Amino acid sequence: MTELSELDSFVFYQTPNSDEIFLLSGPWTKIDMNVNQPLNGFIISNSDKSAIYFLEGKGEVISIPYKVNLNTKSPSNNNLKKEQYLNKAQVFIEACEKQIDKAILSRIKSNVVKEGNNPFNTYLQICKSYNHSFNYFFNIPNIGTWMGATPEILIQGNENKCKTVALAGSKSLKDVIWNKKELEEQQFVMNYIKDKLDNAKVTYGYNQSPETITAGNIAHLKTTFNIETDKNPLELANILHPTPAVCGLPQKEAQEFIKKNEGYDRSFYTGFLGTINTASYNLFVNLRCMQIFKNENWLYIGGGITADSVPDKEWEETELKAQTLLNILD
Repeated sequence: MTELSELDSFVFYQTPNSDEIFLLSGPWTKIDMNVNQPLNGFIISNSDKSAIYFLEGKGEVISIPYKVNLNTKSPSNNNLKKEQYLNKAQVFIEACEKQIDKAILSRIKSNVVKEGNNPFNTYLQICKSYNHSFNYFFNIPNIGTWMGATPEILIQGNENKCKTVALAGSKSLKDVIWNKKELEEQQFVMNYIKDKLDNAKVTYGYNQSPETITAGNIAHLKTTFNIETDKNPLELANILHPTPAVCGLPQKEAQEFIKKNEGYDRSFYTGFLGTINTASYNLFVNLRCMQIFKNENWLYIGGGITADSVPDKEWEETELKAQTLLNILD
């Protein structure tokens, strides 16, 4: 068994609907969104694109087990109690009634790690259970160790053709009946993507009626945009990110409101990550993710708040989303 520690730079990743797990290791470098040279490797951006890390190289398919040793314990707990969350949700709702159309409210939910746990085994179980997602496990020394299973494509394609998706609305698979709130959320995201692509003079087409897809134990509304452009993938990522699905509308006002009222640093949650090279690219929005420590896992979960939101239902939605990873951890 090969051992890795939090002093090692690495990323394991599995692309959707593939059984192969890749490992890429080597030094991470910090880059700018406006980098001009071709990139061949793995890229990770935090939520506001102020910290972007790149690991150069081609991933190799793994065939042996790994053990990942972590020694860093979590800092002071950022858990929000239900009552605290409900109060914040009410503040967000009131803002949506007056000044913004939508804003994402997120929180951290901690999960105690069992003694002697090997997080790589957790990652293998994620890959087995959520084969449809982009599944990753990375460590950037002195920055953090993260793992996730994200279903949301930011930009995926090759050369001049690619696609992005509008993904919004969340329902338990036991109750997939879309109401006004979810349909409105989906329309917000669709309109946002259309406006961004139009302003950038990018050619695209999309399905007029959203489809229902499943991701783990949750159903979402999805609209696919097929794009033709000569812009490079980071240009497109910069145009589209952050979408209303992870930020809100209007974008600038929602960002400022979230930073002022959410109460914590999202770090890599709601950023983006994935593979990028001269032939193709697969970049995903970082959802259904957790930060890993020796003693705890911090699950990052959120939901879209609009004027029609009900605080208790928003809490239930975040609890439902947490189950994607808790089902593996427990």
